[in-house]
Amino acid sequence: MVDFLLAAFAAVFSLLIAPGNDGDSDWIPVQDCCAAVEKFNAVNASVRSIHCKFREEKHIEVLDTPAVAEGTYSFEAPDAIDIDYLKPEKYSICIRSGEMTLVSADGKAKTVDLASNRQFAAMTGMLMKLPQGQKNFRVEAWETADRYRFTVIPAKSSRAGEITLTVDKRDMSLITLKMSQGVSDYSIFTFYDKAIIYMTSPAMGDERGL
Repeated sequence: MVDFLLAAFAAVFSLLIAPGNDGDSDWIPVQDCCAAVEKFNAVNASVRSIHCKFREEKHIEVLDTPAVAEGTYSFEAPDAIDIDYLKPEKYSICIRSGEMTLVSADGKAKTVDLASNRQFAAMTGMLMKLPQGQKNFRVEAWETADRYRFTVIPAKSSRAGEITLTVDKRDMSLITLKMSQGVSDYSIFTFYDKAIIYMTSPAMGDERGL
């Protein structure tokens, strides 16, 4: 159940590059990692809502090909999240006030307290905000001309527990996310057809959709 929840929750987050995109040779270390993290956090603090589609590829060592799923993701400030898996199976994930509710295709629901799992709670905190000055995590950052790549690594565990986000510099929105699960298993999420509404703020200017 924990592995399933971690895979599901990973879809919430604003990686390594998706197939067909820039290669690793195009990335250079960010000179001021703290400034890049602060920019990401400031812009995402001004988000009122996000609606988009996603594609998940779950890579498991014992499988020859990745398991693929597709669906939609919605966020409404301050903390309302809805994830609807549409293919190959239909089910929904709803997050409200620190609780996650899983609803199967037949309408059966199960609610989980995110605070009951330390890793889960940490990920909840990183939903729209990367950690800064925390002993429990460290952040590494790279960039190209139009993207940032942030890798968040738990301080007291191996890199097997890390998550990596590729971010569009234009609006600081997620393009892809990779979440490691174990030594060789991982899930990659690609976000597209994004509709983002911002609140009026110094970081982004007037309310607009992108």
